Amino acid sequence: MEQIFVMDGNKTITSAKTSINKNKIPAIFKKIHWMPYNINLDYGGGKYNTASDYLFDHYRILNFILDPYNRSMEENLNNNNYIQMFGGTDTATCANVLNVIQSEFTRKAVILNIYNLLKHNGEAYFSVYEGDKSGIGRQTGKDQWQENKRLSFYYTEIFMILRDAGCNFGIQQHKGMVYICKKD
Repeated sequence: MEQIFVMDGNKTITSAKTSINKNKIPAIFKKIHWMPYNINLDYGGGKYNTASDYLFDHYRILNFILDPYNRSMEENLNNNNYIQMFGGTDTATCANVLNVIQSEFTRKAVILNIYNLLKHNGEAYFSVYEGDKSGIGRQTGKDQWQENKRLSFYYTEIFMILRDAGCNFGIQQHKGMVYICKKD
């Protein structure tokens, strides 16, 4: 397994300020059929523990957040080490993260790292905020970016990245998210 988090040193917009779910969980967490007592990776989970609390309280799921812009380097390294100790995660969530990443290279790294940290037969769920749906990315505030692309764009992007990397996977677009399953 590889290290999960990637920081793009050439990127001036980190989108760290898009972490907004202090009092509610991202919608994706209520769309997933969770299996109790599993381990979830929440990539780009932001600065709040709302999703972690929800998963533990409702399903006794350990949720490890990796977020290079909203969590300390020490916390990211510790969580990455725990994931390694467990041999990967059963599930991974990437809620409204790909759409705030301007760099295609960084999105590719995020997708591959999530895939690599899944256990065999592990499942990853990606949701995006489609913005104005124009397909034209733009800066939306200080240190904030929005790609404005539809979910179908990310479905294709995820498919192509995993296929080109020789990954064995299944993929679906369902319930407003892209779902992948890592195959043996």
